[in-house]
Amino acid sequence: MEDEYFLGKRVVRVDGHIAYQGRTILSDHSGLYEFDLGGGPAFLHIRTNGFRYFYDVIIDERSISTGAPLDIELARQPPSSTTEQLIGGLAVMISVLVLLLFAGPQIWNDVRLTVDGKIVDANVISRTIVPGRNPSPQIGYAFPIDDVVYTGRMFVSDDDYRRLHLGDAVRVVYLRSDPSINQRPRQPIEQLLGAGIIALVVWGAVSGAREVRRGLHARGAARRLRQRGVDTDGTVTGAFARRGRGFAVIGFNLSYDYTDEAGVARHGRSTAAYGLGALLRWPVGSRVRIRIDPERPADSEFLG
Repeated sequence: MEDEYFLGKRVVRVDGHIAYQGRTILSDHSGLYEFDLGGGPAFLHIRTNGFRYFYDVIIDERSISTGAPLDIELARQPPSSTTEQLIGGLAVMISVLVLLLFAGPQIWNDVRLTVDGKIVDANVISRTIVPGRNPSPQIGYAFPIDDVVYTGRMFVSDDDYRRLHLGDAVRVVYLRSDPSINQRPRQPIEQLLGAGIIALVVWGAVSGAREVRRGLHARGAARRLRQRGVDTDGTVTGAFARRGRGFAVIGFNLSYDYTDEAGVARHGRSTAAYGLGALLRWPVGSRVRIRIDPERPADSEFLG
């Protein structure tokens, strides 16, 4: 057997002949991989503890290493996917709010100065060393606009601090509509970093709100399914690893297709995580029972 993490190539040979091969680049390989063993189905079982991989072969739903059958029941009870969505979405939104609290005003000023800023020569009016664990040199400056003198401060490098003296010229950028908003001109790398932070904030706000909305919708759907759900048939289309601490696989969520009463094809995924044995009990293509909301047929629940 061959298993390469970075290239993601997996090869299983039986009597020198390739029985299975697959590839998942730079991703976890945990799971069950079916191959032919003497005309019958067998499975390569790959699992990880987050640091190394472990391998086994499953024949007739039993491990050839331990002889134990695969677990088919629910995996160790992790938080439901709806709870994870709510917690994850709220965590992202809180992180965005904290970032905006500390960096938001400066980011906004940078944007305004980029759009409507003007560079001018100011004069150094003070030189100070800001105390702290790492003392930082700082200069004060002033510049006149329409007979009004505006001032500001900026941190400078040690070399610039030694070079600049009172009365020397230093370049600053001010906002045309409000010259009291002024600062040292940003370098291209700083502007790029600012744009990246803005993109991160927008992404965090959108993705966090989306996850919260999905979590709230899923909770409401679960309640409605308990109250008025109708059982029907579906077809398993795949399985997705559910991970816990250390990136270890703690179970699998099953995806499925079904057709509602109006003849519309729908898709769903189990919120509960099942053990590896579920992949043998409900392989891709098998018929399973699901429950749908007749008033909102896009909402469904996996029953097995």
